[in-house]
Order: sequence, then C-alpha cells, then structure tokens
Amino acid sequence: MLTMAQTIKEFWRGLSKLIDAGLSLNRSLDLISKNFPQGFFYDDLKQIIARVNSGLSLAEALSEYPIFFSLTEINLVRAGENTGMLEVSLHYLVNGSLPTRANEYQNVDGQAILHHRVEGCS
Repeated sequence: MLTMAQTIKEFWRGLSKLIDAGLSLNRSLDLISKNFPQGFFYDDLKQIIARVNSGLSLAEALSEYPIFFSLTEINLVRAGENTGMLEVSLHYLVNGSLPTRANEYQNVDGQAILHHRVEGCS
C-alpha cells in the first residue's frame, strides 16, 4: 500500500506522462484512476474526474480537495491550463522542488490523514 505522499506523487507522475503522450486530460485522468485501489484517494479522484467531465477546469476540481493538493499545486495547474502549457506545469510538479502536499505528508500515513479529514481539518 502506498503512503499518502507516494500516492500524490504517483498521481502527478502518471498525469504528466499521459499528457506528454498526447492524451486528453479526461482520458488521462480516467486511466490514472485505474492505477489506484478503491478507497480513500480513489474515491476522491473519481469525484475530481466527474467535476472535470462536467466542465470544471482541473485546477477548480483539485481546489475542492486541499487535503491532497496545495495552493501552489493548484495555481501551477491553473497557470498551465490558462496558457495551454499544462504539460510544462506538470513537469514542474513532478521534477521541481515546489512545496506540495506530498512533501508535507512524507512521513504521515493514510490513517492520520483520514483522521484529519474526518475531523474537518485541512
């Protein structure tokens, strides 16, 4: 089982690779969702996908899940979407040293994060 940090990093890595390969955002998200077991992150990822499919931008959809995605990540995705350079933004998230939720959760397991979520903390 992946830690929360590994899960978030895997999400960004997978999305970056699929967008680089020329797949649409919707198709990329759908394929990525199949890489995660059902449960905590998977359920929220499916809701993110539904929001994107209904017309929200990826940044808007991610912003509804601050437990997984930091403001820096969301703003970088927003900049990529607004400039038509999402793949570049994703490269920064995967390869850069930007502050991400994955960095914050490096030593925290999913149980602790689930507790924070249930308690309403972000």
